[in-house]
Amino acid sequence: MRNLKYEFSRVGQELLDAFHGGRAMVAHNHLGAHFSCENGINGVRFSVYAPYAVKIAVIGDFNGWNENTHILHKIENLGVYSVFVPNACRGQLYKYRIWQAGGSVCDKADPYAVMGQRRPYNSSVIMDIDESDFHDDEWMRARSRCFERPLNIYEVHLGAWCRKRAGNTEQSWYTYDEIAERLANYALQNGFTHIEIMPLTEHPFDGSWGYHVSGMFAATSRYGSPQQLVKMIDICHRKGVGVILDFVMVHFVRDSFGLGRFDGTPLYEYPMDYMANSEWDSYNYDFYKGEVQSFLLSSAYFWLSTYHFDGLRVDAVSNIIYWQGQSERGVNQGAVEFMRRFNDEIHDIFPNVIMIAEDSSSYYNVTSRYADHWHLGFDYKWDMGWMNDTLKYFSLDPFFRRYSHDKITFSMDYYDTENYMLPFSHDESSHGKKSILGKMWGDTKQKFAQCRALYVYMFTHPGKKLNFMGNEFAQLDEWKITEEIHWHELGNEYNAKFYSFFKEMSQIYRWYPSLWEMDYNGIGFEWIDRTDDYNNIFTYIRRGGGQEIVVVLNLSTNPQFKYVLGLKHRGTVEEFMCTDDVQYGGEGLTHNEKQQISPYPHNEFPFSVTVQIAPLSGHIFLLSDEEQNDEINEESTEDNE
Repeated sequence: MRNLKYEFSRVGQELLDAFHGGRAMVAHNHLGAHFSCENGINGVRFSVYAPYAVKIAVIGDFNGWNENTHILHKIENLGVYSVFVPNACRGQLYKYRIWQAGGSVCDKADPYAVMGQRRPYNSSVIMDIDESDFHDDEWMRARSRCFERPLNIYEVHLGAWCRKRAGNTEQSWYTYDEIAERLANYALQNGFTHIEIMPLTEHPFDGSWGYHVSGMFAATSRYGSPQQLVKMIDICHRKGVGVILDFVMVHFVRDSFGLGRFDGTPLYEYPMDYMANSEWDSYNYDFYKGEVQSFLLSSAYFWLSTYHFDGLRVDAVSNIIYWQGQSERGVNQGAVEFMRRFNDEIHDIFPNVIMIAEDSSSYYNVTSRYADHWHLGFDYKWDMGWMNDTLKYFSLDPFFRRYSHDKITFSMDYYDTENYMLPFSHDESSHGKKSILGKMWGDTKQKFAQCRALYVYMFTHPGKKLNFMGNEFAQLDEWKITEEIHWHELGNEYNAKFYSFFKEMSQIYRWYPSLWEMDYNGIGFEWIDRTDDYNNIFTYIRRGGGQEIVVVLNLSTNPQFKYVLGLKHRGTVEEFMCTDDVQYGGEGLTHNEKQQISPYPHNEFPFSVTVQIAPLSGHIFLLSDEEQNDEINEESTEDNE
């Protein structure tokens, strides 16, 4: 066991300087509750930062919650307090009783606790985490940020993906380790490369979905212990599935046991109310304080190192960039500079970890797309503009879509300016917005047809992919936190056939490097025709891995039996995906044979091919270059000779 008293007194000053200066990445190793052996006695050392406290006691199971037994002592002038409690042990509950500046006395949970008491209670729990339970060395060596690999993310709320039984109680939820095999296998079967889990940091209210955080180092006890979470991630890794954590670093809960006015002063939040109070009835972190910076840096480091998460999706980045998330209030320069350093330091330590920005702003260079010092350093940014434009277009009557043609074409004008990720997230299937299927225009059959075309568009559009649970089988109703996703809908013919299509389309995405290898390279995408607004038709080429595919979207209700595509090369086209296939719920207007590309020019291209296109459909063709094939055949003949 480490002697933290020795660390603080001898080499601790350097650590404390880093903590106060906003440079500490492992503040959690020195603050919080840690097993220790001091003067030959085993116990726990408790350390907390509370510079304006008048007095602090640690109360808990080990002292009968007596405030007079274990008083913390200030170990340096800037406000770190510490005490050693002999014989305190694993699993015991505790809190800090703080006599605050201003005269109040308040019981607070430990900001650095690695486990919290199961809600509705809110004490901290003495706990250690045994990382030796991991057996994922092979995965950890091979994982990457996926810039030139497929990245297909399945977003999940762990307590509402599936349940043991009906209800919204602890007894209805699976634990981390109980759900692991089923969730990992399901992700693999559906072509997902990663699972993104909505916040697992401890939070008091189920209805916040985890976004009102009370414990930045504590995995929520709703689904079990830290050891069970370790087992879940280890199982996912050994099966070949990455795990990304939704990370909330903008704001925190106002509950009295939390960080708010921790020592009687605005210690973690901004000092002025108009800056401290967020739009979500929570407190905003003060990114200008070194101790807050160290707190957030250490939290990120903790989740990535201790639990082997493969990435963080940072929530509400626009509220980091701009004051209160409003561009008219101006850039929060201190927060921007911290965010840039935050990402740089994470990548220095974890070069193969994925950092994702959930950002709705138009701030320039959120990802490190270009090598300049102004970028925020994220690997990917959610393309919220693409999501909004696309869903708006698909909600329109096809008769009027010709007047909104640019809602589909516009994203291709900027797709390579950032490393974009295309999200159909939980936000698009809740809050009264309807499900993805529910947003589609038309009757039930037309909705499913368009939803299939939508996913051909999504999976063939440049950028990585993210879908919320239930999207894969086109859940009709929007998601609710009080119930699991509607697995029973797979008993419906339309949903079952859509699910079959989605699995196939998801696997096609992984199989064809033309759909991911050059996502952010202008060579990877080319329009064939972006101007056919009269017919609501879009045609384009994706390139990568030495292959080219042709994508045709007909988003009108009219079939096209002799539609001409202009192409650059001679050769053949062969359809390998048609959303109108009967097996997916369509009418069967497909191509069953290869078609020869003809030497007739069309739309300024020297060659062309004529295809038939089903209404409200997506078609994907593999393009084979005849001249290239001839060269390969000649080389093969020479080798044989």
